[in-house]
Amino acid sequence: MNEKPRYHGLSVFGPFLFIGLGIVLLLQQLGMIQWSIWDITFRFWPLLVIAVGLDILVARRSFLGAVAGLVILIALLLGGIYLMGPGPTRGTVISSEKVSYPLEGASSAEYDLSSGAGKIQIGPLPAASANVIEGTLGQTVSGSVTAESKLTNGKAIVSIQSNWPRAYVFSRGDEFLWNLSLARKIPLDVRLNMGAGEIIANLADLGPTAVDVKIGVGHLSLVLPSGGDLSVTISIGVGAAEISVPAGASISVECTTGIGTCNLPNGSGFWNQSYTSPGYDAAKFHLKIAISMGVGEASVTQ
Repeated sequence: MNEKPRYHGLSVFGPFLFIGLGIVLLLQQLGMIQWSIWDITFRFWPLLVIAVGLDILVARRSFLGAVAGLVILIALLLGGIYLMGPGPTRGTVISSEKVSYPLEGASSAEYDLSSGAGKIQIGPLPAASANVIEGTLGQTVSGSVTAESKLTNGKAIVSIQSNWPRAYVFSRGDEFLWNLSLARKIPLDVRLNMGAGEIIANLADLGPTAVDVKIGVGHLSLVLPSGGDLSVTISIGVGAAEISVPAGASISVECTTGIGTCNLPNGSGFWNQSYTSPGYDAAKFHLKIAISMGVGEASVTQ
């Protein structure tokens, strides 16, 4: 008895991922859209779930099913990009407000900075400044930012949070920039949260004792200081992390990725990688870095 050969259909997930990425990059190169790749990924991640569902439901059953699934996904991607519009015009300022809080004799500070999307840029205040934080907070017309500072038991606690409308993922929200400077005279605990976007933090001239960074989709550029004990925790869903450590600092790094690469001072590798600098245990100060990456690449240079 002859059995009818079974069709082993092609997956639509892989082709959609590469075709979709190619379409986005092409439109960016042609200047037709200005959205960053991280913002687009943040908005269109449900399409990846749909792609997997179509792949399981129809694509593997027949050739026509695979073609139909791919066409549907590309149509959804192009329709979504059309509804998003071309994106913010480069070089324009949407809206911004200044923020400045005095140190008020605080002996330490804690910062909790949380943004739904956009860019956070951090650096040191001038040495003569009597403030705990100052800078500008860019925001969208449809969103809002709340900021406050309070003194508790000699510690200045600063909280800045962005409040995005629920419809942000499906709207034409504009990305924005927070440009902030922190106090350099006292020990600092810094917590940074970003839904989708970029964080650039230069802490080389500051005195952090703990740094906690969480990014859903995006990129982290972090410059760390030397001369004190410091614990750094980094968690990124999809994206990249670049961490710069001073030469000669005693460091211990633990890096894990779901799909991606860890580039450490002792080499590169996939999934779980670790590195401890020579003489770490006997050093006066210790810098501990823990990196967790879902999809992407983490790099630690010294």
